[in-house]
Amino acid sequence: MSSSQHKLILRTAISYLRSTVKADRAIAVYEGYAYAHGFAADTLWERADLSQGIIESLLAKNTPTVITDALVHPDFSQRTSTVLSNIGAVIFLPVKDGGGVTRGFLYLDQQRQNKFPLTKGILERIQDYVTGDLEPMFHSLVEPLTWKETLKVEWISIGGA
Repeated sequence: MSSSQHKLILRTAISYLRSTVKADRAIAVYEGYAYAHGFAADTLWERADLSQGIIESLLAKNTPTVITDALVHPDFSQRTSTVLSNIGAVIFLPVKDGGGVTRGFLYLDQQRQNKFPLTKGILERIQDYVTGDLEPMFHSLVEPLTWKETLKVEWISIGGA
């Protein structure tokens, strides 16, 4: 599993989502790799450019979510980062592995003055992309276990000889 393959898939995902939704900013994260557009990636978690609380809350819920205006949303309107970044619309989608475990996420937002149309149809189209294209691309990077790899494992004996 190479980092260049992960980065290419994440970059492709951001390009697709930006062209589909026209979001100002986007983040794609999967298994230790991330790609950001519209954020300074080196200071992303240190500055108030992003509402970490929104992402933390959405990760805890673990469901595809559309927030039409974070500045009036009861859970996020009082967050300093939401106000300072003037966050309007938000789309969040968990990205899951072949077993259905969340391994990453897609986050898009738009500043309030640049609202993009958020409809159930757009969310469904993005969700179809995630489950039909993005997740299978990541799944294809996982190598199946072979006998040769089995011979390399560290064996732990429980009882017996």
